[in-house]
Amino acid sequence: QPMGPMMNARLMSDGGQPLFLAAYDPERKSILVASLVPPGADPDHSHELWLIPADGKPRSLGLIDPGASKTMPMSEPMADMTTEGVSLAVSVEPRGGSHQDRPSGPVAAVGKLARL
Repeated sequence: QPMGPMMNARLMSDGGQPLFLAAYDPERKSILVASLVPPGADPDHSHELWLIPADGKPRSLGLIDPGASKTMPMSEPMADMTTEGVSLAVSVEPRGGSHQDRPSGPVAAVGKLARL
């Protein structure tokens, strides 16, 4: 089956400031995410990246450290849901991430994947 297009997203705060950049590579089935948040900005919390596909149910992709870049591999079902227009969101969680299968803290930034 043909690979989909490379896609990217800018995850913006409520105020319209880009806080995270994400790029989805369909061939590697992974998302590269870069945090533009200054390191050490909030040492008491973790930032967790979520995929919000068409069904509206958030799925955790993992934690991203402030100021860092990280490649997050995706499972096959998750990669299949990663289509143009799906949302990515980052929530502010207790250290170590959400203990629920959805964001438990406030959403800091959100963006939609679009083809490059």
